[in-house]
Amino acid sequence: MDKIKQFEPLFGDWYAESLIGAGSFGRVYKIYRDELDNRFYSALKHISIPSDGSEVNQLRMDGMDDRSISTYYTELTKSITEETKLMNRLRGNTNIVSFEDSKVIPK
Repeated sequence: MDKIKQFEPLFGDWYAESLIGAGSFGRVYKIYRDELDNRFYSALKHISIPSDGSEVNQLRMDGMDDRSISTYYTELTKSITEETKLMNRLRGNTNIVSFEDSKVIPK
């Protein structure tokens, strides 16, 4: 959970409580915020691109130079951002998990 802690408080007043799960594009955390005598919970998906330095090293070993790697990750980030825009437009649909907010922090 160390990686997510560096961004706290998340969106102003949210804190990571525990890791829910992880996949190929990121980790999902149970987050909370306190207001008066109430604690509210939500989930946060933290996507880190690249996930770690070994991923970049593998692209270099596959023959990509730094410029190509940067372009690759920029395009991947744009694709994920487009997905978040779609999720935002679908907000409120009872058959889809609610999407509340997103933020891109360049590395």
